[in-house]
Amino acid sequence: MRALIVRNGTVLLIRHRSGKYLWELPGGGVERNERLAEAARREAHEETGAHIRVENLLGIYDRFGDHISNYVAVFVCTTFDEPRPPRSIEIAEARFFPLNRLPNGADAGTRRRVAEYLADERGITRIW
Repeated sequence: MRALIVRNGTVLLIRHRSGKYLWELPGGGVERNERLAEAARREAHEETGAHIRVENLLGIYDRFGDHISNYVAVFVCTTFDEPRPPRSIEIAEARFFPLNRLPNGADAGTRRRVAEYLADERGITRIW
């Protein structure tokens, strides 16, 4: 599950301390008996420190390969909070970027989701 958190023409991304792609949409796993939208709120808060409001579902994506078999739900969200990620061994920072100028090191899935959002697409099913 991922949260595409937008505010005033910007998107909130998290930077990981390690990995192939450093910048991406906040998100993570869904806990047992947890609703998808609630998982989006929880994961976004855990990774960015921001409280969000889920607006709608952008889409559901297939993510297969590299020993991964997963489905990813992406929700379009808003926030009025400033990001204040907690100290973490996983997340280095959270920051807003202009939707049309994502940082170097943003993963391809994040870039595609932002492009779909800018094209006003909703309820789509594609490959991550």
